[in-house]
Amino acid sequence: MDDHQLRQLAASAQTLVANLDDSAHEEAEEDDLAPGEASGSEKEKAIDAEAGQDVELPDGTGLTVLCAGGRGELDDAAAAMLAQILLIQGAATSKASFVDLHPAGIRRLELGGLNAVVIGFLNRNSVKHARFMVRRIKRINPAIRVGVVFWGGNGEDHGETAGKTGNDINADFIALDMVAAVTGALSRDPAVALKAVAKRRARRRPPARKKDALVPAK
Repeated sequence: MDDHQLRQLAASAQTLVANLDDSAHEEAEEDDLAPGEASGSEKEKAIDAEAGQDVELPDGTGLTVLCAGGRGELDDAAAAMLAQILLIQGAATSKASFVDLHPAGIRRLELGGLNAVVIGFLNRNSVKHARFMVRRIKRINPAIRVGVVFWGGNGEDHGETAGKTGNDINADFIALDMVAAVTGALSRDPAVALKAVAKRRARRRPPARKKDALVPAK
């Protein structure tokens, strides 16, 4: 898939997200229900339960989360979908583009008052890029939980992969699917402290040995 096709796919995904936004807001703001009528989320839980996939997501009331794409337009679209689900769970959400996470743009982000930042990557080989972003955000605001989602993971390797990768990049959580992303974003655990990076000391070379002075023959 070339760059033009990727941009078209990303644009289509963003259009889909925009069309779903109204529904997400309506469900998040729905207070009064008709007697005996279940909310949309409750209906979804009932359907999932029948399918053997009952998952109870945490309540996000009172939490504020920024969802951002990591490296491209498709990452932005996935971040927008995550923001919708967090909104349905009661959290206040905002979105940022991968462009906003460039070195020159991170400091311009409104990070004050956020509980969490979640950065998503469709390319799971973006660990170094994710590590850089986590460190920059935590340096600006150490109180923010910063999570990273590598979309496309599976349940079999979730625990081992997420634990190892999270420790490597100093993230508060690593997720490989939507459920883990929502659960991590809405966690009320304190932020993980940024690890100090050990500075490498340059090895001092031993002084060059002076050649023995030649003794003139008598």
